[in-house]
Amino acid sequence: MFRTTLLALLVPALAYAQPMEPSAPPVPPAQQKMFGVGYKAGNGVGFLGADLLFDPIPHFGLDLQANFMPMTVATPTGNETGTIWAVAPAVHGYLFDGQRSTPYLSVGMVYAHLALESATASVTGTFANVGYEWKWASGLGIELGAGVGYITHGEAMSATSKIEIGGTVNPNIELGFRYLFL
Repeated sequence: MFRTTLLALLVPALAYAQPMEPSAPPVPPAQQKMFGVGYKAGNGVGFLGADLLFDPIPHFGLDLQANFMPMTVATPTGNETGTIWAVAPAVHGYLFDGQRSTPYLSVGMVYAHLALESATASVTGTFANVGYEWKWASGLGIELGAGVGYITHGEAMSATSKIEIGGTVNPNIELGFRYLFL
């Protein structure tokens, strides 16, 4: 008897129930942008840098960083100025594809040229970083990573002073502000 009463109450309620409206279609992820430019600091090559980015396939990117670092060295006879020019190409692997924020892993190499008055020297090295890149559909991005780097020992010596860099394994950071388009 209880079942009959329950069915008598539920059947009319189910008959008047409205069918569910279909949900909105899923929003497709923002399309992968392949080429970009930006500012980049770190990887053992200084804070005044530019960045060219090329992401040809999902989960994979190429990054070319170029930096300039002016230097002043105090000597007994006054100050001498020097410069360091550096390039750091790297390969990036992204966990998520498209214009989505994602963790990444980067591995690269460094070439730097030191000049102090008439003396010059060149060094090479490698680095590896893990980090996170915040990406927006507009193409803007911020990259922050840390890792380890090694640059061979190099020195440039003039008549009165000397600049030395590298020769040890060091902690490494990278910071980038970029805009991807195309």
